[in-house]
Amino acid sequence: MSDPVRAALTTYAKVWATDDRDGFLGLFAETATIEDPVGSGVVEGKAAIAEFWDNVHSLPLTYEVEVVRIVSCGLEGVLVFNVTTRGEGMAMTVRIVDVFTIDDSGHIASMRAFWD
Repeated sequence: MSDPVRAALTTYAKVWATDDRDGFLGLFAETATIEDPVGSGVVEGKAAIAEFWDNVHSLPLTYEVEVVRIVSCGLEGVLVFNVTTRGEGMAMTVRIVDVFTIDDSGHIASMRAFWD
């Protein structure tokens, strides 16, 4: 049996790492929400999620993604990964823990990001 949560989270990491905007947006349900990081406010709906992507990826930075662990249970999952950001003579690695809910069609219904 396939695991739609693991598939969505694996693809999420891949499209982020390859700067694939269309692939990223295709993962989300029309009414999906993102809170990244938790406490910063909720981004709601695909148009707002597209704007979120555009804001992050308009910066003169590159992102390297290293998946540490994926855990799935029911229609929820956790993606633990490191993101190394590089740009203009600097590099920084951050450990991120994203918590996802996947809808019945295999799309991301919500994502909450924990990082500091």
